[in-house]
Amino acid sequence: MGETDTMATPIGFAALALGLSLYPWQDAALAPLELASGPAAERTKISVVTPNGAGKSERIVAASALYWVSVHPRGRVVITSKDNKQLLNQDIPAIEKHVSKFEGWTIVRSPYFKMTTPTGGTIHAFVTDEAGRAEGWHKEDDIDGPLLVIADEAKSISEDIFKAIYRCTWNALMLVSSPGVKMGSFFESHTKNRGDFHCVAAGLIDCPHIPADKVADIIHTYGEDHPFTRSSVYGEFMDEDDLNKFVVPLSGLLRCLQNPPNYQPGERVAFCDFAAGGDENVIALRNGNKITVEATWRDKDKHASVGRFITHFRRLELQGEQIWCDASDKEMADLLRDAGWIVNRQNFGAPARRDDIYISWGSEAWHEGGAAIEKCAIILPDDETLKAQLTSRWRGINAKGKLCLEDKHSLRKRNIPSPDRADAVLGAMAMRQPQVIGAKTEPNAPWMETFADNTENESALVGAFMGD
Repeated sequence: MGETDTMATPIGFAALALGLSLYPWQDAALAPLELASGPAAERTKISVVTPNGAGKSERIVAASALYWVSVHPRGRVVITSKDNKQLLNQDIPAIEKHVSKFEGWTIVRSPYFKMTTPTGGTIHAFVTDEAGRAEGWHKEDDIDGPLLVIADEAKSISEDIFKAIYRCTWNALMLVSSPGVKMGSFFESHTKNRGDFHCVAAGLIDCPHIPADKVADIIHTYGEDHPFTRSSVYGEFMDEDDLNKFVVPLSGLLRCLQNPPNYQPGERVAFCDFAAGGDENVIALRNGNKITVEATWRDKDKHASVGRFITHFRRLELQGEQIWCDASDKEMADLLRDAGWIVNRQNFGAPARRDDIYISWGSEAWHEGGAAIEKCAIILPDDETLKAQLTSRWRGINAKGKLCLEDKHSLRKRNIPSPDRADAVLGAMAMRQPQVIGAKTEPNAPWMETFADNTENESALVGAFMGD
């Protein structure tokens, strides 16, 4: 096969025109596109499940789109996703990266992204609420104008949109996504409808560019059978029930209480959870690998509570740099400052240290703390209120595959009180004193060097495709 013939294949095009060296699973994802081309073209459906970080934007989405308009003079590609950020930060830059390699290819970005070739081929990329109720997408009447539809992060696309997509007269349909729960059209493309699709499944273990220590870290932190491990490392779909487990299972907590590790004195860090309304004020102290709940009380008078906090700080012989507090109650932190106590502030809704896994710092603290408890890595107080709070909160996963927490509003709807003691204990577990190295301060990081609320709203996916 000559170079011209090789360029006419998806894998050859990716290698020779785009300079991409594909993994075997990426070859398998692109190869079926050739079946949808030429006089004997078949209506082809492809479904690819692979975790974030595997290279799907450039090596699957962009490579497929660019190949399609390269080999079909008037070929059209429609790329859609629920998430505008996915298009703007991943898919579109991956396409733009290669456009300069092709003479006469032009791009416009308003009202949505459109790339055009000199022969009339086009690539359109948009979330459906950007395009409004766009016209139905259909192939041209001859073989020079076939249509490829790519649904990125397909696990998050609603069933109504899938129905509209299936009403369009495309030549090839490609579904691409990180794994989700075992439900919906994307999951069914790999299960009951598998016979209709060319299916490809890959995990981080199938991606040589992913450091082995990152994979090992995930497995070490969560264990082989954890849904996050099965999803990210092995590219597997997750049982819906697995996502509804408590962040700290009762069985794991009881095992930790009954089989604590040997006490190892060390760094002393306190975390304060301030009362909101009728909630508790709490001081939790970590000394090495041991946590104690040093004080709890209810008092709506913030000035009186500041005095009690200071009394306990002195009793525990703490300095300001050893103390952390929930930054959401700025007034309390300011009152402590005005009283001469400058303490560290941490917001549970702040970005996570490992923001590729967790939706917020609070989610990171809870999940990593829960992992440490299940491993019996921490000595906890045998406190019934604390036990109830630790085992009351559900874990979840958002549309981007990040771990998140049941918010406190949802807890209240289930008649679960605010987990003040749990927040303080997990905060103390997560924090360490800032270390000054030369003239540079090392940023705070969780005490547990492992993996483990945000009410971020995703843009709704509405009406991108209309039926004929």
